[in-house]
Amino acid sequence: KRVSEICSYYRINEEALILILNLYLNPDYTPRITLDEEEFEQIKQYFDATDMFYRSIQIPNIESHLKAFIAQSDDVSTLKMIEVLFAKFKSEFMSGPGYFHDILGDIKNIMIKHLTGRFNTNLYYAVIFSLHSLEADLTQHERLRTLLLETLVKEIPNRKGLSEIKKKRNPGELTTRENDVLKLVVKGRLNKEIASELSISFNTVLTHRKNMISKLGIKSVPGLTLFAYISGLVSSQEIQH
Repeated sequence: KRVSEICSYYRINEEALILILNLYLNPDYTPRITLDEEEFEQIKQYFDATDMFYRSIQIPNIESHLKAFIAQSDDVSTLKMIEVLFAKFKSEFMSGPGYFHDILGDIKNIMIKHLTGRFNTNLYYAVIFSLHSLEADLTQHERLRTLLLETLVKEIPNRKGLSEIKKKRNPGELTTRENDVLKLVVKGRLNKEIASELSISFNTVLTHRKNMISKLGIKSVPGLTLFAYISGLVSSQEIQH
């Protein structure tokens, strides 16, 4: 069938559908500047429906896989902390739109790089695949939301490259100083407090944190906290809640 026939049957604005498809499939696509009232309303409905799909289907599906995986694994204490990290993502996502997929990436990278013990392989891959799928989808979703709902209605420059997410990771162990910085991050210290406590400059602290993210593939403080716990760098009593 033609796009026009499908749109007519489902009462979808043809221009709005084509605009979303072009933006979703091609990050370098430059849309026209303005939307009419009908197009804008249909695009808003698209985002509302997509958010509802994440909340009611995709996130609960990952949660059920994760619980089943934990139930059939040896290292329950570590996986329980991963479950808490996912619950934090879920809570923040349910509160409204935003860039929360960094936490998903952290959970995925921790499970791939740092998980030990015996576990159900099929459930392991199911959880990893689900996390990766949602992380990639949210990246696209938020890119479209930014373009269409926050900036498209105004005059905007070419946003070429907005959707590019650097995925390159440099594996490697942390240095002694990076471990020192990590321990203080986990304890809730601010960058300036870390600099004072370790007698280094503020910029050096920032450099160490950047190197940690590059080596571990973990960006969020909750993710770094879980890594530090798994690695034995800190105890549960030392973690800043």
